[in-house]
Amino acid sequence: MILNKQLFLSKLALAVMLMTGSQAYALTAGSSYTVTIGKINSNGTETVLNTSSAVIADSTGKITFSLTGVPDNTTCNFMTVVVKDNAGAVAQSGMAPCAVAGTTLPLGVSPVTSKQTEALKAGFLAAGTDDPILAVFGLTVVRGTGISSAELATLATIVKNAISGTGGFTDHLTTTRGVTAAQLTAYRSAIIAQLSDVNSGYSKLIKDSVDATANTADAAKRGEASGLLMEILVKAATTAGFPQDYILESFNAMGAIAVPAIQAAVTAGTLTATTAQGVNTSVGSGIQKSKTSRVIEKYTAALTTLGATGADVTQFQTAATTLSTAMRTAFSTFEQAAFQTGTENAATISAAQTVLDTAMNTAFNTFIADTAVSNARIQTLITNICTVVNP
Repeated sequence: MILNKQLFLSKLALAVMLMTGSQAYALTAGSSYTVTIGKINSNGTETVLNTSSAVIADSTGKITFSLTGVPDNTTCNFMTVVVKDNAGAVAQSGMAPCAVAGTTLPLGVSPVTSKQTEALKAGFLAAGTDDPILAVFGLTVVRGTGISSAELATLATIVKNAISGTGGFTDHLTTTRGVTAAQLTAYRSAIIAQLSDVNSGYSKLIKDSVDATANTADAAKRGEASGLLMEILVKAATTAGFPQDYILESFNAMGAIAVPAIQAAVTAGTLTATTAQGVNTSVGSGIQKSKTSRVIEKYTAALTTLGATGADVTQFQTAATTLSTAMRTAFSTFEQAAFQTGTENAATISAAQTVLDTAMNTAFNTFIADTAVSNARIQTLITNICTVVNP
């Protein structure tokens, strides 16, 4: 990996290529590279901040570099990292949430992140904003390397309209649900904080995928990261001070715009069937996972309200942990089967989705079975309900 031990303003641990071994993404040993950092401005444009001196990749395709002027979250939402060869061609690129000053943010860069970066930059420009909501959906819809630049531009426009267009994601929050401007600002900040969490955030999981020495392990970590994205959008609502269910409703508002737009693009030939299948599956499955996680939270709240203790709570917590692990595994398996370095196709993605759907249904059915209780314990809960209703 490429590792920057010390950056000023904000420290950033960079894995800017994939490890050698079974991976095919390492930089060329003995070749010269430069690394450029930039930031995405609030109007969606990019400002280049600094470029490293030329460095030579070692025998394993790694480079070590040092840069000053790395932006933190007081000046931007997202930063860019671009690795270029000695001819000035881009070898790899990536985008990451701007970190808290003084922290070390893991960042992995690969051919997949290069495609995501291209899509996000196009989306930000089209929307005229650096909106983290748009970024999360952009990361979700671009999961492989087989998407063309023209398709990325088409997707950028679709995502922009679905998020910020009339009747879309944010319009539902503000117009239908009355989320205030201050709450929406807090919501976006909460998204950035979760994306950049150094222990369990999206950036950390992508860094782990880049560090993997086998394609299956790489895809597994990318799948885990993908499964996290929609949940980030849901959970950030609590931090912002409005109900998580508003976000689940906004998913439907977004889909009402995006789904027909994707189909129209396929008909018009601006999106391939493979790309459309990948987008629909990635977003749809992510939403399904976030809704399931929300159900678990509601069950947890209900148990507390009903005064459940002891065996009831232990049994539920064990079942919930098993369900969470099973869903994470299902997403990792899906990523391995559906998106493999540009060789994906609609049939493969569809088959992988069938496996994913089956795994998710099995996991939830197992959760239901694991949380079943005896008649005596049910009677105790009923008594508690009566106490709550008629104290």
